[in-house]
Amino acid sequence: MKRFILLLSLCVATFSALADEPFRLHRYSAFTTLRVDTNSIVFVGNSITNMHEWWEAFGNPNIRARGNSGAVSDETLANFETAIAGHPAKLFLMIGTNDLGTTGINTSDHVEANVRSMLMRLAVESPRTEVYIQSILPSAVGIRTLALEQETNQKLKELCTEFGATYIDLYSLLTGITQSTSGGLSYDGLHLTMQGYRIWCNAIAKYVGSSCVYPTSATNQNGGIGGAYGMRITSFGGLPVRSTDVLFIGDEMVHGGEWHELFQCDRIKSRGTGWGYPGPPLSTTLAEIPIILKGRTDNEQPAKILLYAGVSDVNGSTEIATVVQSYRSVVDKIRELAPTSKLYLLGLHPTATSTTNTNRVVPFNTELQTMAASLDGVEYIDTYTPFVKNNVANGTLFSGNYLYGKGYARMTQVLAPYLEEENVSIVTDEEADSLIASYAAREALCKITVLGTLPAGDGLGEYHPDSLARFNTECEAAYAILNSDASGEEIAAFTETFSEQASAFRETLNKPLASNDSVEYWYTICSSLRDNRYVTATAKNGGLEGRAEVDSASMWKFELRPDGVTYNIINRKYGTLINPVCTFGQQIKMRGTVPTRGFLFSYADTPRLFIIRTNLGKVEFNQTTSTNSYKIFNWSTKQDGLDRSDAGCQFSLALVDKIITSVPVVQTTATAEPSAIYDLSGRAHSSASAPGIYIVDGKKVFVK
Repeated sequence: MKRFILLLSLCVATFSALADEPFRLHRYSAFTTLRVDTNSIVFVGNSITNMHEWWEAFGNPNIRARGNSGAVSDETLANFETAIAGHPAKLFLMIGTNDLGTTGINTSDHVEANVRSMLMRLAVESPRTEVYIQSILPSAVGIRTLALEQETNQKLKELCTEFGATYIDLYSLLTGITQSTSGGLSYDGLHLTMQGYRIWCNAIAKYVGSSCVYPTSATNQNGGIGGAYGMRITSFGGLPVRSTDVLFIGDEMVHGGEWHELFQCDRIKSRGTGWGYPGPPLSTTLAEIPIILKGRTDNEQPAKILLYAGVSDVNGSTEIATVVQSYRSVVDKIRELAPTSKLYLLGLHPTATSTTNTNRVVPFNTELQTMAASLDGVEYIDTYTPFVKNNVANGTLFSGNYLYGKGYARMTQVLAPYLEEENVSIVTDEEADSLIASYAAREALCKITVLGTLPAGDGLGEYHPDSLARFNTECEAAYAILNSDASGEEIAAFTETFSEQASAFRETLNKPLASNDSVEYWYTICSSLRDNRYVTATAKNGGLEGRAEVDSASMWKFELRPDGVTYNIINRKYGTLINPVCTFGQQIKMRGTVPTRGFLFSYADTPRLFIIRTNLGKVEFNQTTSTNSYKIFNWSTKQDGLDRSDAGCQFSLALVDKIITSVPVVQTTATAEPSAIYDLSGRAHSSASAPGIYIVDGKKVFVK
């Protein structure tokens, strides 16, 4: 029987904030207007995957690149549907080096847990996909260590054995990454040059089913450019150019798109460079032109060249006339090396700043239009007007300055008339909306039923094994629909109904015990995902804050209110109650009288953890950081008191004391060591050595 977990793993819940880099978000968005099908071979990973043109390196247009610079395994798991929704023939995964380079998630267990979730999802959603796990490459940059990388690779290898995937050891083939950062396999001890990618490609060619196109004798050519840009350029020098090709040369925007997929045409080849807006300057573009066009001696002049460049320079302070001169140098170099190629100059997209558009982007584009009109074989394409709204970048196509999924679809619509000979296809707005909605629906369902197991047992935050087993059976229907070709609308409709079932089940997790007239249960409330701070009352009617140490002011009992659902939360030191009334974004405080409403303990995204909230008042506990002196605020993302994913909203509970206050007295002589002994003040003892009245296994016992 397949088993399912109802929410993303601890890693996703804890470190979802890592996915806030604009470049990565726009790249993930770009994936949502691309398709994967049963012929696809998908490469998933971080910048080491993102920096390479995989389909060209193997001459195989079925290859789909889903690498994203800076990605950690949490993000890859959270965006996994764009790689597996179409049930690809093969999937190659390399992930984990950024985890090992990021404080807080730099453990082999962290990588293993997320890769396990990916393998489990593949096993259910796309069981016919051949899966290849590629080892993390050797690197000692930052906090990464070779020993930890090898430890993690061993765990990945064991996962492959467990799940029937193929493990590919690239680590031992690419040890030269760490041996030189001035050339050879890497310039920075982490990323790869063409020579490094050639070793990689040759190692996996038999699994891909295509041969590597890099010449055996080819050397790195970088045009004098170092770093990541230079390494990217070296790959251009090893890729062939044919007379029927269309080269899309440019900066970050160009690199962010998968153009042969967008146009469904293997004559469209990307020569974009850059990670993060605005990308490299025109001087870098100029340096790479000879390598792109003449890096291989057998290169031919392409049929067409699309040029989108100069964003960095235009966003700077250099006079526009000077920027135009630099751009003209690029144009002249292209015409010198590819005189028969049709050259299209693309207007720069609008930015998110109106004054920048008025004072710099529009004048620059006007100069490009004039330049194109003065040159034979050169034409200007207006890629500004279709993307602007109210003199700034259209918010349906951009996020800030970054082109998003629908923006890339719009580019196909604008450029297609100039690519009629190539018989390209376009992505309509309707198709883009449908694809985006379909991926969103699948991800929403996966956030409810990510394969795995919830904790079963009698402990806090666990689930009764029988009820968990019953619900797991019900989850079979969720993965059946994910393994089908159901539309986004069908999946969304199913998810709406199923999410109600899932939420109802999640609420059945074992909650803390309520204190009453007979027994008191004292708990700590800890922000396990945010610095392990204990919720503490600062005074009788003071505010709550998270402290590193536990004392009686950090202990709480929960009394069930007359409604039988909500609780009063009472402090051990002061005897006052947490006030359920609090302005959003302010510190939650104590009060001396019983309030008119209480608190609920509900499930968090992380197994075994809770969110603490009011029922109607939309007040939710949030452990702030040192910036706010670790105060406990009323905070939730949507101000609805239902934030289950934010690290500061998720708390662990631990029983630290139990006092029985009213039970019959049994007079006896203790002859055996009791399992639990408390004196009347609630202090625990290891033995009944002193005379008096003790609590032994729930009964008052008089010891002589």
